[in-house]
Amino acid sequence: MNGYLSILKKVLFVLASIIIIAFVFQPVSVMATKVTPELLSIGNSTRKAHLTEQFGFSIKAYPYGFQRRENVIDIDVNYRYKDGITKPEYPNFLAIKKEIETYIQNYPDKYQYWEILNKDIAIMLKENYPVLENIEVDLTIYPTAEFPIKRHSLVSIQHSK
Repeated sequence: MNGYLSILKKVLFVLASIIIIAFVFQPVSVMATKVTPELLSIGNSTRKAHLTEQFGFSIKAYPYGFQRRENVIDIDVNYRYKDGITKPEYPNFLAIKKEIETYIQNYPDKYQYWEILNKDIAIMLKENYPVLENIEVDLTIYPTAEFPIKRHSLVSIQHSK
């Protein structure tokens, strides 16, 4: 039995070492302000890394009257910032959330397809927030008695370079 414990300890040590090495040497993926090589201080070393900054938020269980029925929807918004964004240019996500809620409440065609509504949300965000390089909106519609299937629409829009 002691032989098995000794082998098990060695295997666990090797696995832990592999995990630590993989963690230390994996590509850096952190929130940053540019998508250009920058110097990063990680531990005691400084190295160049390619940085991409992204942010996201969710509007969960939002009651919404659309297509002649009451629905419950989730709206998940993810976006990547443009290169060279400065601190004052960062949009407040609460303002974006409020703008989405206002937009869908005032949406002129309440009988439209969900996909069109979602596309229009993404276009509105692109037009109103030029510091957002790439915008992704995932709209989830929960089942109702009439449509007992959970559905979703995913739209991704990107500023031209």
